[in-house]
Amino acid sequence: MRSDYLPHTPYTVLQPDDLYHFSSDSEHLGTFIRLKHTDSVLDIGCGTGVLMLYAAVQGPASITGIDLFEPVTKQAAENMEHNGVEAELLTGRVQDLKGRQFDVILCNPPFFAVTAPHLMSENEMIRAARHEVCLTLEELFASVRRLMKDKGRFYLVHRMSRLNEIMAAALDSRLHAVRIRPVYDGGVKNEGTLLMEFRSGTRGSVVFEMPLHEEE
Repeated sequence: MRSDYLPHTPYTVLQPDDLYHFSSDSEHLGTFIRLKHTDSVLDIGCGTGVLMLYAAVQGPASITGIDLFEPVTKQAAENMEHNGVEAELLTGRVQDLKGRQFDVILCNPPFFAVTAPHLMSENEMIRAARHEVCLTLEELFASVRRLMKDKGRFYLVHRMSRLNEIMAAALDSRLHAVRIRPVYDGGVKNEGTLLMEFRSGTRGSVVFEMPLHEEE
């Protein structure tokens, strides 16, 4: 069990060895999101609760996390209690979540399509966090659109190399990007990620924010 400080927050996160550990992707997305005190927030694939804690810094009205595996949501609940944060934890597929809508949805999804099964982790929880075995891009955006209130916001971090697929999935779900911030890995521009904010409703212009450059 590791206990790690969560940058730019007053919180620490307990991370068991057999669960997926948060990376700088969650840190960057956590500082990219913008919340109001009246917002209800859903974190899809909440893991051990990192994005929920980043959301808590901004004091929204409510925070909900959903993940596939009970050991994961139990650890997220422990991290919320450890840091004095109130949150609702759900175990199951977001595709099956019904009867709920949220102002803001967050997701640090699996980045990799299922193209090389032999490269996947034998740990089913880590495998689902890294590869789209349980949640494809198309399923993610369809779920977001269904669970998002009118004029809601969706915050996503994903690989630059999949931008065309991301935009196609967003278009199919009638969501459009309003903010994009590139994050370059060690200054190598073809190996970076994108921080993205999507909204429903009338399409407007896209604001491209100053890129972040991670150190090698």
